[in-house]
Amino acid sequence: MLAGVPDDDRGRSLKALVAENTALREENERLARKIAELEARLSKSSQNSSMPPSSDSPGTRVEATKIRAERRDEQKRERQAEVRRRGKQVGAPGKNLPVRENPDEIVTHEPGQCSSCEEDLSGAADEGFEARQVFDVPDPKLICTEHRSVRRRCRCGTVMAGGFPPEAKAPTSYGPKLRAATLYLLHGQHLPVERTAEAISAMLGADISTGFVASLAGEAARGLSGFMDELRRRLHAARVIHVGETTTRCAPRSGGCTSWPMSCTRTCSPVTPARDPPLRRRACSGTSPASWCTTGSRCTSRQDRATPAICLAHMLRDLASVGARWN
Repeated sequence: MLAGVPDDDRGRSLKALVAENTALREENERLARKIAELEARLSKSSQNSSMPPSSDSPGTRVEATKIRAERRDEQKRERQAEVRRRGKQVGAPGKNLPVRENPDEIVTHEPGQCSSCEEDLSGAADEGFEARQVFDVPDPKLICTEHRSVRRRCRCGTVMAGGFPPEAKAPTSYGPKLRAATLYLLHGQHLPVERTAEAISAMLGADISTGFVASLAGEAARGLSGFMDELRRRLHAARVIHVGETTTRCAPRSGGCTSWPMSCTRTCSPVTPARDPPLRRRACSGTSPASWCTTGSRCTSRQDRATPAICLAHMLRDLASVGARWN
């Protein structure tokens, strides 16, 4: 009680204290929710959310590395506990070269003379043979093919010449097989331009330039006419389409842009430089798959005429995040 204070003033003071107490409680609850939200954000990583591993904090990366190291040590101890013999283990699938019924080349080795009496065996009776096959690659070398365009004069006086194939673009040029091998080393094996030129030069003796190697990517892209149409046709025919949010960088040398694989199957995935859902739907217009599997984000969660499905890996990460909050 407030001594020496009139009853009216005392009532107003109590009401003020109650109002202040209520306001403080509400503020406390708001701050508690904010703290819980911030803690949940800090606890998120690539292990319990859709965040990429590159966004993990240094501490999370150290912890993940530690967990992987412990798992490797445990597997190593389990292997050491087993009694293992050298070589292939019992029940393990083996790998070997199958014998060909029709080899590309047969080389016959005849015995010269008898090791016992030294008699010549060139006319001796045939007692069968033992075969062993050796698999190897042919000697890598450039094969030069000369294309000649023959000119003929018609009775009307017109001179006509035979057409050259597409690969014969100049008096001397590299053929499609060498271009494909160079492009495979450059983009299939991710060799730098200089090392790709060195590898082709060392293997085939073709002194190609780095400029030629660098120009092959654009040439291959121009040769993929109709590729997107075929890709869209395969998407239309797929029973299950997966839609993700993993990004990639396009044209990094010219500044680059972020692109999104808008949808994919097991064998194909178009990429779009936009994140707009209507653009995704236009790119896959006509698609009516049995299932439209997404990560659950708003950008990919809706598709008409398709049965919705959620990626199980993302669901497990979300459950791991919920479990981390309650622990």
